[in-house]
Amino acid sequence: MNGFKAQTLNEVSKAISLEPLDLGDKRYINLSSARGTRDLLKLGKYLENSADNETFACAAFVGHRGSGKSTELKRLENHLADRFTSLQLEVDQSLQLDCDYTDLLLWLVDCVVAFFAREKLPLNAAKASAVADWFAERTIETAEELKKEIATETVAEVGAKAGTNLWFLSYSAKLLARVKARISGNRSYRDVARKKLQNYSDELIHGVNSVLADARTVLAAAGRPHRLLVVHDKLDRMRPEPAIRLFRDNGDLLKQIEADCVWTVPINSRLAPFGIHTLFNHVFSMPTIKVHDRAGKPVAAGIDGLVELVSRRVEIGLVFDSPDVVAYLARMSGGSIRDLLRLVGEAQLAAQVDGLSVIDQASAEDAVKKVRIDFQGTFIPADAYYPLLAAVAKTKQDAFITGSGTPEQAASNRAFFADLLVNGSVLEYNGDERWFDVHPVISDIEAFRNACKAPKEKKPRRKKA
Repeated sequence: MNGFKAQTLNEVSKAISLEPLDLGDKRYINLSSARGTRDLLKLGKYLENSADNETFACAAFVGHRGSGKSTELKRLENHLADRFTSLQLEVDQSLQLDCDYTDLLLWLVDCVVAFFAREKLPLNAAKASAVADWFAERTIETAEELKKEIATETVAEVGAKAGTNLWFLSYSAKLLARVKARISGNRSYRDVARKKLQNYSDELIHGVNSVLADARTVLAAAGRPHRLLVVHDKLDRMRPEPAIRLFRDNGDLLKQIEADCVWTVPINSRLAPFGIHTLFNHVFSMPTIKVHDRAGKPVAAGIDGLVELVSRRVEIGLVFDSPDVVAYLARMSGGSIRDLLRLVGEAQLAAQVDGLSVIDQASAEDAVKKVRIDFQGTFIPADAYYPLLAAVAKTKQDAFITGSGTPEQAASNRAFFADLLVNGSVLEYNGDERWFDVHPVISDIEAFRNACKAPKEKKPRRKKA
């Protein structure tokens, strides 16, 4: 895929995939100036400062899904490769919407064991197997039988006597994989296992940190950067309630991990009263690319940047009727990379259905209509969502501060606003201050237009006594 550019409509689908881009990928384009923030540079400097001061970094990285966070984190890891040994940690897809701190610690140990085995670094496997045993013994009723079974399998496969470092590493990997499979594959088992592990939080943290300490020692002895930079990716997909449990309720446990950690957190995590800054002293953002300013005036840097992004994936002169069509899609994406690529894909289908050889303006407008209808289906009940969307469009602020007369109403508005941020119908922008706006494709929904026209309710005056 690196460097591939679509030259026909049939090839567009292949060119607009959303996987994170590796270093050197020709499709990458730096859009920092169009985002209006230097937070990526600040995140890198914060990690370097932590290394200089011999403290463990613990940072939150916030942004909409599909905004390019994973790509930028990969580039940051490469930039810091002389200071840190990086580990990309992703829990199984079945856990990404509902993740517990016990899951993360289990996956972290497994990730460390797998990395050191892959790199052929002599991790103290006895310590790793002790932690693997600990997880099994506290989550599996038949743990002893399972351990014996895996020990026999390990001897047969490794061909070494029990007690050797290679044996322990293989045994640990197998046992951890078995525990992970049970947790990710069975919801009822997962709930029971989490409750059991939560009763031993101190032991759990201590065991994980013992493996991390040994990892640092082994890296230093091998002449490699001894600080482990653990990027906890894809956690921005979590639903609100599990995210609150993970970050607000158990955040102090996460901060006890003795490694440099960057956590990708859901976009709605900064909403009061769940302010992510109350947990993390350092919160860095990746706002949406500005294709317009607060007054609605087009921002050339953002639009041109997104057009260039498309041109790195598609031969515009061969696939589009005009560069103006690409600019139109860039404006209608609201600055969301995910939505821009989705719009290009929808426009491709519309053009093919109409028997065209290129994407024209009508195809692009058809794509916008398709995305608009999809958004419209999420705004139910309409009388709850559209007034808040209209408030965002008018004030460019978080809607729940407007018209929230009681704590109960504020909580209700906040929940709705969180939904809007998560589904991308409201986008966060940055610059001298943070502001919000409604996704451009929504502007032609009749119910939204009517809500924008509706006069603001006036509070009744109190009669003088």
